[in-house]
Amino acid sequence: MALLRLAFFPGANLAHWQAVRNAVSAVPSPEMRCAFAAGPVDAGWQVRQLWDTSEDLDGFNRDAFLPAMTKLGSQGFPIRP
Repeated sequence: MALLRLAFFPGANLAHWQAVRNAVSAVPSPEMRCAFAAGPVDAGWQVRQLWDTSEDLDGFNRDAFLPAMTKLGSQGFPIRP
């Protein structure tokens, strides 16, 4: 079943987003992610993703996104979603 994930990162801004994007830029866009959008919202940054399954999202987070965030340290989003 398809999964729409909306993640709000309080206090995040364009500089945080650029650091995150650069950290995962070497990772190819996952085929199981059907749609993606990110941008500023009131008081933070929002990321919207449409995945084939929640397992696909979990795998991407485990294998690519979370390791990249760990390497970023304080340059990444200031608060988890």
